[in-house]
Amino acid sequence: VDPSGPENDRYLREAGLSEGPLIAAWSTLAKASRVEEVRAFPGFDRLMCLAENKDGSPRHPLYANNALSAKPWRHTPLRERT
Repeated sequence: VDPSGPENDRYLREAGLSEGPLIAAWSTLAKASRVEEVRAFPGFDRLMCLAENKDGSPRHPLYANNALSAKPWRHTPLRERT
């Protein structure tokens, strides 16, 4: 499965142009190259998250406390996993 196909990128770009919040939630499994690619989309400099994992990646909501509020995500570049 390719989660970063052209349809997905189109929806992400549209979201980046909207005025609503952008919540990052890809957790620890995202490839560093894909994270950087998405962060380069217009508007994605304002990404938020509910919490961060130990490696600095945005925690998936399934694993976050439901009482959390979105906060700005302080991006830490990830190293590519091998």
